[in-house]
Amino acid sequence: KQATAMVRELIMHNELQSAKPSAHVPQNRKTKLCENYAKGTCTFGDRCNFAHGANELREQPAGS
Repeated sequence: KQATAMVRELIMHNELQSAKPSAHVPQNRKTKLCENYAKGTCTFGDRCNFAHGANELREQPAGS
């Protein structure tokens, strides 16, 4: 299960990186908590597209 969650996060991260120019930040970045961070298994650190705590959470953009 843990490996599956890590692979899923890696795939999502890679898709976001390849679909967008590197200078562009996804609109939905940090709008959901990182499940892997909560388990202590997130490998992306500051580059993670998910929030690593309530203090990082942002509101979902309108129309998303």
